[in-house]
Amino acid sequence: ATDKFAALQLPRCAPGWGPWSPNDPVVAVADCVAHVVATVSAVLACSDGHWQLRCDTVEAFVRRAYWTGNCFFPCATGNHPPYLTFFGSGEFGASVHIPRQPPATTAGSFEPTTSTTITTTTTAAE
Repeated sequence: ATDKFAALQLPRCAPGWGPWSPNDPVVAVADCVAHVVATVSAVLACSDGHWQLRCDTVEAFVRRAYWTGNCFFPCATGNHPPYLTFFGSGEFGASVHIPRQPPATTAGSFEPTTSTTITTTTTAAE
C-alpha cells in the first residue's frame, strides 16, 4: 500500500484540524476546508480498482470561512481560496464565491413615455 500522505507530501492533522500522531486511528488533510469522519457500513463492489463503499457519517467539520450556517461554499466576507471538488469520471473543479452584482442604478427613474404593441396574424392557406 502506498502512503499517499508521504508520496504527495500532504500535511496531516486530526479531523477538525487538531494535532495528529501516528497512533491516531483516523487522519485528515490539514489543508482541506472540510473533514468528514465516516464508518464503512458495507463494501459494495470494486470496479476499475476503486472500492464502492456505503458509509455512515460520524462527524463533519468545516472551516468557518466556508460555511454560511446552512450552505457549504466560500463566504462573501474575506478572500478565501477556492476548494477542489470532484464531479465524477475523473472530472474535477474549483468552487469560488462570485458575489451578486447590485442592479445598475441611474440618476432618477426611467419610465417609458410610449408603448408599442406588435400584433401578428396567421391565416390559413386556401
